[in-house]
Amino acid sequence: MLALEGQVGGVARGKNGRLFLSHQEAFDIDLFTSGQPFRADELLLWKRSLQRRAAELRRRGIPYVFSIVPDAHSVYPEELPDGVRSDFATPGEKFLEAMKDVEGVTFVYPLAELRAAKRGADSKLDPYRANDTHWSQYGSLIGYRALCAALPQNLGFTEIGAEAVAFDLRRMFGDLGSMVEPEQVAWSPVATIRGHETSWVYDNDGVSRINVIETVSPTARGGRAMFFRDSFMTDQAPYVMRSFAHVLLAGTTTRLHLDEVDRWRPDIVVSQVGERRLFAYESDHGAEMFDDLYRTDYRSPLGRQLLVGMLHLARGDTQQAWDCLMALDAAALDAPGHLFAAARIAFAHGDIVQAAGFIAQARARRPDQASYLCLAAQVAFRQGDHERAVAITRRATEVAPYNGWCHDLYCYGLLAIGQLEPARRHVEAALTRIRDRANLFHWCSVAREAAGDRVGAAEAAREALSLEPSHSPYFDQLQKFVTIPVLN
Repeated sequence: MLALEGQVGGVARGKNGRLFLSHQEAFDIDLFTSGQPFRADELLLWKRSLQRRAAELRRRGIPYVFSIVPDAHSVYPEELPDGVRSDFATPGEKFLEAMKDVEGVTFVYPLAELRAAKRGADSKLDPYRANDTHWSQYGSLIGYRALCAALPQNLGFTEIGAEAVAFDLRRMFGDLGSMVEPEQVAWSPVATIRGHETSWVYDNDGVSRINVIETVSPTARGGRAMFFRDSFMTDQAPYVMRSFAHVLLAGTTTRLHLDEVDRWRPDIVVSQVGERRLFAYESDHGAEMFDDLYRTDYRSPLGRQLLVGMLHLARGDTQQAWDCLMALDAAALDAPGHLFAAARIAFAHGDIVQAAGFIAQARARRPDQASYLCLAAQVAFRQGDHERAVAITRRATEVAPYNGWCHDLYCYGLLAIGQLEPARRHVEAALTRIRDRANLFHWCSVAREAAGDRVGAAEAAREALSLEPSHSPYFDQLQKFVTIPVLN
């Protein structure tokens, strides 16, 4: 699952009473302020991913915006604690420098606007909460205006004007303020938006901070906007939900789900990413599809029990997840999402018979769900039925040609049954579309090696290792070709 899922790891006391996040699973204040915060492989993965997203959305005629929300460390460097570097190039600036030649993506990073909006230590109307890791609703309004300025002019939306927004000041606890003793409250501006309406038509919470909301606004001029977002959107949502006739907000994630893009058919896709989440790259090529994460029923009594099991599984507590599943009445499992969740738990626990039964029932209800197909193939592989597994994964690649996990599993199966040339042809074709999945390059190297193309095999092995330099099988594969020169 994702990094940055947990609570605040540590708090640093800055100047003028401002608190800063000091560390969290994928975040460290010294790395953040170092001026060189990213490894080469991290930037390469992001770059390949953004290039692929832009190409996929361009194929669908949909513009793509990548909005980075600065962390307080970047907006208030002068208030960082003594001993923490304050004259640094921000991670957002370094990231944008590395992505400058990515075509088809509009980047938004309102650092200058937010710095200019600072009111000083005594002001209560400040763009960031002094006791929280997030911006305030005032700061999010500034970010919203920067976002609106970057949107295509022909896109139907209604920008919320300054005259429609008023702020009340409230003393509130923040996620940082609740971590210190005594707990620290701070003034926070809360927006009231006049003359614009919105209503929620769908809301669902799932595993590990997963949530999806759909809204409609009868006062907006038009447009369908899809946001893949994180917690910074909480304070910006009141503005964006009133700006488009129909809005979908899904997160917390840095992933872009093309299956939902194809189902929902937005006019624009926006990835809203907090600056610190740039360190928590999440592949678009996950084993779960959008419905599995966001639209599965976790509200019914049965769904809530399964949710507990899935939360245990997300934390790696396989036995506890299995215990939750065993406490259920298996005969009551009927919805495909519930059956898929049960199959995942059973498979992780090693009960292949149970997993096979659950996934067969799920597929009977949704035969062409790519994630169901891939799990069914994994079950078949575990049962030793490789021919059947390959046939199933072939269908998965047809249903979700943009998902590298499906191609990955299919190439593995072809190689396992000795279909070396079909495997090489398939992976070469997949790599023309998907170049941010290291394992596809690995299978390409294996297939090229089998075909006698040692130079090509070495090139593919280097590509795999450049994306995941710590993965030892990629290193071992490359070591077979250490005498092969690097191609220009």
